[in-house]
Amino acid sequence: MAVSTPIYSSSTDGPVAVCTEEIPWRDTGNRVGIKLRDMSFSDRARRFNLRVAVGLTTSQAFSPRHRHTFEQIRYFIDGMAKFGEVVYQPGDCVYFPESVAYGPQIGVENSDCLHITLQFSGPSGIYYPTPEEQARAHAELAQTGTFVGGKYRWPDGREQDAFEATLEHMTGRPVIYAEPRYDRPIRMRVSAYAAIPANDEPRITVRRLASFNETGPQISFIEARAGAKLEAESSKSALTDVRFLLDGEARYGGRDYKGLSCFFFPAEHPHDAIEVMRDSRFLHVTFGSAA
Repeated sequence: MAVSTPIYSSSTDGPVAVCTEEIPWRDTGNRVGIKLRDMSFSDRARRFNLRVAVGLTTSQAFSPRHRHTFEQIRYFIDGMAKFGEVVYQPGDCVYFPESVAYGPQIGVENSDCLHITLQFSGPSGIYYPTPEEQARAHAELAQTGTFVGGKYRWPDGREQDAFEATLEHMTGRPVIYAEPRYDRPIRMRVSAYAAIPANDEPRITVRRLASFNETGPQISFIEARAGAKLEAESSKSALTDVRFLLDGEARYGGRDYKGLSCFFFPAEHPHDAIEVMRDSRFLHVTFGSAA
């Protein structure tokens, strides 16, 4: 996985909000037809690192079949993308569990695909490195081998998944994958879930998609009309909370945010309410021991 600037990165002791329009697009380098606006958030107290990206893949996009030591969630906003024999479409939210192989990812003819990706440590507890840690290992490996097409080619000609090679270089030992809990990625069609009023607030409805594992993620979809408030979580909450504004407009911390914007709320840190200025939709994901 090539990691290069520009990327927004924050190691924080409190809440963070970011508008992705302020982050330049970057080419991933070793994967064809994919560019990102990506952000990194870290909760240093828990050694929890989260990467969130707005991605755009073209019809020429390609990534080989592979698996991860971490978890991944994707929400498809516009266009289509093919993973193996499955074609994902707008409104699909897909959970890619750790250790589960998927792909190859192939672009769909005449269809650029806009999507959101979240990556984070899974229930096995295998550490998910920060972009800075990945970049350092990537640069060191690039001095002796070559990154191309999602793989790393060693000087002896042996090929290995790019992230796997990077992680092995960082730790100095072979990657051991956790036993898979699932046999494939899990697609959730958001529109098929009932929209349920939240906390007697008629301007907010929640589609509860799924809760996975003892550590999460818990995934839901929030629809809020103008004037609604997404209230602050308790400072005692053991859950890390991420809300991604897909469209509409919301105010937080005295600033207005439009889609696409990300709100990162670390566990056990109070945060202000999000005020909805125009009808808005949010992808809502939580993680933690209480999930």
